[in-house]
Amino acid sequence: MIINLTGIPNRKKKALINGTTPGQTISVPSHQVQNVTGDDGEGDKHFSLEFRKAVKELPVNHNLGKKPSVTILDTSGNEILGDVEYTDNDNLTIRFSSAVRGMVYLN
Repeated sequence: MIINLTGIPNRKKKALINGTTPGQTISVPSHQVQNVTGDDGEGDKHFSLEFRKAVKELPVNHNLGKKPSVTILDTSGNEILGDVEYTDNDNLTIRFSSAVRGMVYLN
């Protein structure tokens, strides 16, 4: 997969690239846009994911090398709950009681 960064402001391009390593592959399902941001020498790595299609189950491959805290917001910006299952230090799955869209923040 090739990610086209044409038309994205430089500050956003930097956010898309930080935290990845040369040759790293990032899988992006068609209904998701993901962003891994490095620590820039100031702290811990974090990850954000926007899921635009309403889903009841959301697998997340974050490649952070840890079991991060999870914050989920719906499209109105309200925090919502989901059951989080950690597969390993780089993957987790969030399950919702009904289909939702929004953002996931991992730290």
